[in-house]
Amino acid sequence: MAVTMQEAYSTILNEKVSAQEVDKPANKNLKQGLECEDCRIPVAHRTRHTRNEVEIPTLFYRKGGENHKEFCSYNTLGQINVIARDSDNDILKSITDKTFSFRLTMIHEPLEELGKQATKQGKDQNKIPNQRDRNYHSKGKLNSYLSTMKKIIELRNILEKQNELNSIIEIEMHGKKIKWNDFYYEPHRYIQSFNYIKRLEWKNRHPICIEGIVDSVRYIEMSGKYAINLRWGEKRNNNKGIEQIPSPSIFFDADTLSPEAIKTGQHIAVCALCTPRMNRGKIREFLNTNAHLYHKNQLVILSD
Repeated sequence: MAVTMQEAYSTILNEKVSAQEVDKPANKNLKQGLECEDCRIPVAHRTRHTRNEVEIPTLFYRKGGENHKEFCSYNTLGQINVIARDSDNDILKSITDKTFSFRLTMIHEPLEELGKQATKQGKDQNKIPNQRDRNYHSKGKLNSYLSTMKKIIELRNILEKQNELNSIIEIEMHGKKIKWNDFYYEPHRYIQSFNYIKRLEWKNRHPICIEGIVDSVRYIEMSGKYAINLRWGEKRNNNKGIEQIPSPSIFFDADTLSPEAIKTGQHIAVCALCTPRMNRGKIREFLNTNAHLYHKNQLVILSD
């Protein structure tokens, strides 16, 4: 279990080197004699490459599967312990020495409340009493919880194996465990995200995370909202031969997030309550997983 490394110790130079330096063709000799700068276990270098339209940066990783020492800053459990220690109200708490519980309920409830308020405001354009106060209260509670969620997503993105967290962090919702595969979705699993939220009973719905690449940001004049459209995910044909195209979108107000902050090509992830919507045609159908953004910290920019 390990966090990927951007720097390592070179026994050839007797000093720290960056992954970018070692990636240069002229420095091939520096690929040997590399160690973790903290705990001195042997590490190897990975060159920059592209996978599933996403650029995978150059980095260092453990050699031979040897774990970083417990005190090492690149030890996954050590990083999670730091996140748990800094989290509020035990949203992420230790169960055993090697397992943690993430209380998704604490994000779900304020998000659901903000969603209800947004729906009510849409129906009644006149300001209702104390609306501003209730929005502030909900977003105040949510800020700290989403900060913890953001750190977990960022950590997942820099792990050697992104499924490492599956065995370390249990996701809890109203006393029940949520599988990571039912919580976190990458582009090759967009169809699964659509099918999952479609079959969930309303009482069992919960936030999910969707990761992807920004295709476009557009203004919707009818609703006054903006939409971040992610690149289509992995397509497939259903049992009737109709092509299914998964197309997630993230809807938000300019007061929640500046549209200028989101650029085409950015690698992002969002944690949100989502709704399914299908647009059917004769030869293909679009499976839209629509995420609703009520707080800027629901969205994490993983890379530009």
